[in-house]
Amino acid sequence: MRRANGEGSIFKLSGKRRKPYAVRITVGYTDEGKQIYKYVGYYSTKTEAKNAMREYLVNPFNLDHKSAKLKDVYDRWSDQSQLAQTTMQSYGSAFNQAKQLHNMSMRDIKATHLEAAMDQMKPHMRSVFKNAMGKVYVYAIKHEIVDKDLMALITLKTTVETKEKTPFTLAEINKLKTFKHPLNDTAFILLYTGLRINELLDIKCENVHLNERYMVGGKKTKAGQNRIIPIHDAVYPLIKARYEQGYKYLITKDNKKINYATYRISYWNKMNFALGFKHTPHDTRHTFTTFADRYDVHKVALKRILGHTLSDMTDHYTHKDLDELLSEINKIVY
Repeated sequence: MRRANGEGSIFKLSGKRRKPYAVRITVGYTDEGKQIYKYVGYYSTKTEAKNAMREYLVNPFNLDHKSAKLKDVYDRWSDQSQLAQTTMQSYGSAFNQAKQLHNMSMRDIKATHLEAAMDQMKPHMRSVFKNAMGKVYVYAIKHEIVDKDLMALITLKTTVETKEKTPFTLAEINKLKTFKHPLNDTAFILLYTGLRINELLDIKCENVHLNERYMVGGKKTKAGQNRIIPIHDAVYPLIKARYEQGYKYLITKDNKKINYATYRISYWNKMNFALGFKHTPHDTRHTFTTFADRYDVHKVALKRILGHTLSDMTDHYTHKDLDELLSEINKIVY
């Protein structure tokens, strides 16, 4: 019977030895199906070995917590985590970008080491890494591997986006239509609404009003919060199809809400690679404003749709306002 990862065994070594009883733990299997072992220690009596194995299984790091490597701690936490698979994939991708820390004893890692690793990551990955490592440190403190959460000492640096925003061309949008992926419709919803990606991912189905052809959502600024987002005729069928799935959130993957990191990894990066693009999700918003200007969408209507501040704008929308927004947004054609 195949021994599960983390399960221990005791055996007696041959010959005359001062500590003949060995405790080893199965940590994985080779491609040929052979067990990969980690030796916990060697003991004078079988009773000592049993006690050591029992203690190890309760707390895997009690015996060698001073030298426990970060990757070992991460793997142990990961094995026991109850988080969604997509979340763990995002955490794993971020963690793998800090390989210079993997073989360091977790007790030897300083906040400066973590900051240096994060400085080499893209901004969105820094946030994912910080979230993941925060959970790892909670686990490590619980198991007495470390004494304090270093991630709590680190503040994410605000990065000023200096990259020039590049709108999609009509040729690229037509090419995008050929890409096959369950989340490809989200790119068109972004292109036809001007929503930020996180705003779209946060929209709940209860805030989608198909009959009136608008959604309520938005964040970042006071003017942008809980604003009216008219539904363009071109993406009405896409939004309707997602709404009728009956999930809590409009955009889901495996029936669950997805975060930005998962969205980038599971869809956007793959789309960019397949089509030869170098776009960010925010380029869809820039495309929306570019084409809105090209098709003479009324400036006030555009600002209301995008959530920009207007000195004479109130939070109250009338049916006439909504009709005007729908009329203006439907001027845009890709």
